[in-house]
Amino acid sequence: MSWLQISGRGSDIMESFSDQTGTTPVNYDERRVHQRKDVRVNKVFSADITMGGEEHKCRLYVADVSEGGFKITSDYPFVRNVPIIVTMHLKVPFTFTAEIAWGRDLGAGMNALGLRFLEMEPDQKKVLDGFIEYYTSKEKAKVFRLNKIIPMRIKRGESFPEPFYVLTIEISLMGMKISHDTRLPEGEVIEFKLYLDPHTKPLEVKAHVVSQKEEGMLGENYIINLEYIDLSCEAREYLTSFIDNAMSGIIEKKISRPVVMFDEDSST
Repeated sequence: MSWLQISGRGSDIMESFSDQTGTTPVNYDERRVHQRKDVRVNKVFSADITMGGEEHKCRLYVADVSEGGFKITSDYPFVRNVPIIVTMHLKVPFTFTAEIAWGRDLGAGMNALGLRFLEMEPDQKKVLDGFIEYYTSKEKAKVFRLNKIIPMRIKRGESFPEPFYVLTIEISLMGMKISHDTRLPEGEVIEFKLYLDPHTKPLEVKAHVVSQKEEGMLGENYIINLEYIDLSCEAREYLTSFIDNAMSGIIEKKISRPVVMFDEDSST
């Protein structure tokens, strides 16, 4: 389970914050108002946290990062409107000031929290940019060899006709490698729905047909490389979750089941 472990007297610290600032614990029904581009991290870091003048050693689980802040998971009872000074022990120590922007109760004393940056000096921003760039490149480089027959609908005009089935060889956050007996318009942009999970809505994306080549002794199939164009945040999150689950084997049984098409409107 994800965590943020802080040594010390949590209840006493909470009381001192409430007395000094008049703030109350995080309202876990509040949600993020502004959209942001999150980069998946999923890693635990050693960190020092200073709140109310007291410093605490901890291990900080970071789920994702953006230019606006971090998403973490914690069992510590943070309060709103209290500045937090965090030093993450990376190869280059990263110190920043933040506050709790939002929270969600996960049960069993655990909370998902958003840390929003308050102040950022140029040197700190440089470290943050390097951190984001590193995990962005790791995320993009993650390729899963799927080798599964997946239904696909390619848009023609204003509608999506009946699906055809393609062998999805590889999938990543950059694109796909598929195999089919029909050539696609090389060099052009296609819009399609891909039914990766038979129990959820399809993934709808646009992609550039980068290349294709014949395979088999008689050239009966084509290996086709697709590169996504302007992947939405929703599609990126969907793909990231799918690839992570596929790599861990969580969705293997789902993919192997007979496909049940789930779409709001099969004609659109």
